[in-house]
Amino acid sequence: SEHKYGVFDTNLTILSKKSRNCSKIVYFLSIIDKTLEHGIVPNFTTNGLNLTSELCKELKNKIGAVALSITSSDDIFFDKVSLLIKENIRVNIHYVLSSQNIKEAISIVSGEKNKYFKGINAIIFLTYKPAGRANIDNILKDDYNLNEFLKKIGQKNIIRPKIGFDACFVPMLLYHTDISPDLIDTCEGGFFSVYIDHNLNVSPCSFSNNSHDSFNLREYDFYDIWLDKLKVYRIKNKNKCRRADCPSHKQCRGCCSYYPEITTCYVG
Repeated sequence: SEHKYGVFDTNLTILSKKSRNCSKIVYFLSIIDKTLEHGIVPNFTTNGLNLTSELCKELKNKIGAVALSITSSDDIFFDKVSLLIKENIRVNIHYVLSSQNIKEAISIVSGEKNKYFKGINAIIFLTYKPAGRANIDNILKDDYNLNEFLKKIGQKNIIRPKIGFDACFVPMLLYHTDISPDLIDTCEGGFFSVYIDHNLNVSPCSFSNNSHDSFNLREYDFYDIWLDKLKVYRIKNKNKCRRADCPSHKQCRGCCSYYPEITTCYVG
């Protein structure tokens, strides 16, 4: 549909509802129904603890996908996965990738843990960030383990679940693998998407860690925030790549705008 901010295909627009607690089912379901009324297909992320058979029945035919967030294959609640699959709800795994679990991640992309992911649509690896209470010592490092992980990703003859990555990991994919840059997107925060929190603060990313890039919808129209306020951010972060030898130098934004230390090819 035509919109003053650009052209949007409402059939592809996705609202990501991150929720660690689905116990307030009435409110949660009302949010789901409201997004559907506006032609938006909602997704949500959960640790799975509060998923019930009743909730999954209510969610049937209303959800694009449910993502279970884990840091180890031991975190998967197989009974919860079964509840979702029974209602034909697509299930993804969000695996937070750090230096602490990179060895297990190698075994996952090597196809050695396929039994843990039966019925799963895909495993999405999310780059660990030293935000909040997270420990900076656990960020990914440019070492043997990461190189082995990247090497396995490029091997096409391995039988394993579908895998994907968050945009934060894309610079490493572009630099270390032969995956075509035409098949993956670099960081879209502030360029093609924004994060809006419960206080109506608009920022490029949910991990934004400064007030310079945050603007409130009670004070500014979204049109002004998108086209004017975030313009400086886009100019500043269009491309910070330091790797002139990288064949994808021109397509890469170079590093995470807020946590550059997580981009190993930038700091290495």
